[in-house]
Amino acid sequence: MDTLTHALLGAAAAQVCRPRRGAVLGSRQRLLLGAAAGAFPDLDFVGFAWHPLRFLADGHQGPTHSLLLLPLWALAIAALAAVLLAPPRGRRAACAEAYVAVVAALLVHLAADVITAYGVMLAFPLSTQRWALGWIHLVDPVFSALALLALLAAWRSRRRALPLGVLAVLVGYVGLQGLAQQRAVEVARGWALAQGLAAPRISAFAQPLSPWHWRLIVSERDLHHVADLDLAPRWLAAWSPPLPWPPPLREMLAAYRPPAALQWQPHLRADASLRPPLDLPAGRGRPDAAQAAAAQAAWRAAPLAPFRRFATHPALYRIDTAADGRLRCAWFTDLRYDLPRLTATFRYGLCRDDPAQPWRLYRLRYLQADARVALPP
Repeated sequence: MDTLTHALLGAAAAQVCRPRRGAVLGSRQRLLLGAAAGAFPDLDFVGFAWHPLRFLADGHQGPTHSLLLLPLWALAIAALAAVLLAPPRGRRAACAEAYVAVVAALLVHLAADVITAYGVMLAFPLSTQRWALGWIHLVDPVFSALALLALLAAWRSRRRALPLGVLAVLVGYVGLQGLAQQRAVEVARGWALAQGLAAPRISAFAQPLSPWHWRLIVSERDLHHVADLDLAPRWLAAWSPPLPWPPPLREMLAAYRPPAALQWQPHLRADASLRPPLDLPAGRGRPDAAQAAAAQAAWRAAPLAPFRRFATHPALYRIDTAADGRLRCAWFTDLRYDLPRLTATFRYGLCRDDPAQPWRLYRLRYLQADARVALPP
């Protein structure tokens, strides 16, 4: 979830759990503390400057998002808040009150991240397993609007009933998105059965800007099949006026189609077995068998180990070849984050100018087609 929405939820949660009597912290102090605590776990973004790929694979939503470490983070934040917000004689009471508010803000942060697709290391450092549902996209205007409404209700109302009611509506919205995901999975399963695919892996991920949009991924031996689904009822599509989105977003939203009109696109899996018969997908940088084998070797190379840990649906994004057809670069992406008709989000790969040279690790800049950045091995 985006950091602003986390801050809104944290402020609302801190205000809801205020003591009924004898509060040490004022309403404004509690709101600011909750917003800061709600945004705190995302401070791990500083790791991107250290090493973008290792940050994605091992750092983001790791230690600062651990349920096991949450009490320690809450104690540190509450102690700092008590020093900053209370006089010396009142710091112990202020710390105890701030601790409850910070715990509430951190808990809603973790919950809001679990329902997205990235994955949260809740049991760090005992486990690096990521927990993710994929019900809500990182950019969900309905979710963010309800978070803002909960904050306003908590700020303006002295009773807990109104903000708790808004938060209950928010939880209900999340639950409905979980049911919508099951509907999206059933659509993908029906297509897979019609194609005669044996035991495919089926996934559905919420998409930005609309609760009706889902990315469907059906994974088989060598290919990921991807379609972008619109579950909006026909009457809603006919009734709702078009919004003035800028052209790139308008084109993206137009790519989502109802179940009967889905357009499935094949993508070569990064971990494809390459056993014949191999039905390679057409498109830019389509590899022949030799190039596909070279890309597979690049995928298994040591510098890409962090990307292999990060990506849940890795696919060959593109290959760059020399004049003689030899592979120079192999780029990979994670299909759960790619959006239709927009430049793929996370694109990492290996390049070398000579087969005798070792592979070098690169990433392609966000929103740019070919601007590559060298990374440490």
